[in-house]
Amino acid sequence: MTRLDALPERTWGIRVGGKEVDPASDRSLDRTMPGRPERKVGRFRFAGPSDVGRAVATVREAQREWADLRPKERGETLLRAAGLLRERGDELAAWECLEAGMLVGLARDHARWCAELLEFYAGLGRDLSGRTVDLGGSKLGLTVPEPFPVVAALGPWNFPLSELIWKVAPALAAGCGVIMKPSELTPVSSFILDEVLHEAGVPVGLTAVLTGDREVGGALIGHPGVAMVSLTGGVETGRAVLRAAAERVVPTLMELGGKSAIVVLPDADPEQAAAVAAPGVLFRTGQACTCPSRIVVVGGTARAHGIAEAIEARFAVQRLGPPDDEEVSVGPAIHSGHAEGVRAVLAAAAARGAVLVAPGDEPGEEYLAPTVILDASPEDPVVTDEVFGPVTAVLEAGTLEEAVTVANGTRYGLAAGVVSGGDLDAALGVARRLFAGSVWIDEWGTIELELPFGGMGESGFGRELGKEGLEAFVTWKSIHLPHRAIEGREDAS
Repeated sequence: MTRLDALPERTWGIRVGGKEVDPASDRSLDRTMPGRPERKVGRFRFAGPSDVGRAVATVREAQREWADLRPKERGETLLRAAGLLRERGDELAAWECLEAGMLVGLARDHARWCAELLEFYAGLGRDLSGRTVDLGGSKLGLTVPEPFPVVAALGPWNFPLSELIWKVAPALAAGCGVIMKPSELTPVSSFILDEVLHEAGVPVGLTAVLTGDREVGGALIGHPGVAMVSLTGGVETGRAVLRAAAERVVPTLMELGGKSAIVVLPDADPEQAAAVAAPGVLFRTGQACTCPSRIVVVGGTARAHGIAEAIEARFAVQRLGPPDDEEVSVGPAIHSGHAEGVRAVLAAAAARGAVLVAPGDEPGEEYLAPTVILDASPEDPVVTDEVFGPVTAVLEAGTLEEAVTVANGTRYGLAAGVVSGGDLDAALGVARRLFAGSVWIDEWGTIELELPFGGMGESGFGRELGKEGLEAFVTWKSIHLPHRAIEGREDAS
């Protein structure tokens, strides 16, 4: 494992044309490590408007060559990139631990997963094809996939590489060029990805990395050379991106927030429910759009409180601490301001009558004790709004019908789950009625490369991963091909 003290603290530029260059802007952001504020990560310089134009022109020029390659050739390049990414897996994990506060073990897993994702789309890209349509004896119709020349890929801070690479990999497999705009808090893994792709042999300049805040993102989305925008982020960011994209009528793919619910069926015991729910709440310190922040229990108050106690018991044995400690199971928030915001939401809920059950003290201002909420109204903001911390509210429902209504009582629709207690027939019936893009039964949060992922409602639209995630980066052209009819043709026998 690469040691964190081996990672350089320095000033970073942007990447255009396959190399790091100085941005035109003099704006920048200094970052420290989540959970260890004394450890500096570095200074990240922001791109300026002229950098956006230079990046778009460079990517567009390289994309022509890339799109003309056979899918097999593009796939071979992505396979080489996957191998190089594996070789740098420990380095990537160390950077994601340092800049994003991701637990180091999880960061290693994600580095391997990102290499697998490149391999997956390296193969799947060869299957991207159109149709031939019989339009009578003297005409054929052809449908041809056309890649978007320049895609703007906007990534989040909670999973800096994995949720960016599941845009970049299918876009490249489809023949697009990509400009990455990572969160200003967590750009280093994007730099490494750009290095790896160029080392693997993509045309020079096919990908670029522009660092910066919303101002940079707005300039990128507003540039006339950007043909498609894919975002993973919060709802308010999504609205801003959609407004900017609407000005130019640019296609968008939105993976936004969530307020996910797990429905616990009558035959499920408290330990079964806790075994599914608690790890999901704790995962990434609750800083995940799929966090199961509502547990809807079919049964009375005593049953709901029993399940809350079982979840809290699992919370109580967790160890909070810095993300580079291999023994830690719950890491810090991305920064102290985010942690303060979560605590303010919880304090407001308590003032409205909710009961907060949290084991132990928080070891610092960047840490959040995992918390179970009881006796909150289904209409309370702590139940309806995304909190983005290790927090879940246990709610009651008298019947399956009521449980579905409570679970669907949110404007989000990203993920949901069911704890069956062995009644898979009822579980499947509930799953099919839940308003969510992904539903897990008797497990939580698994992301499979073969299955599409995305949301409904304010959780966004469009799908990533799977074949659907590849087709998101092409548009379809219909070609009309009249031809001479041959009269009296005999079929071969």
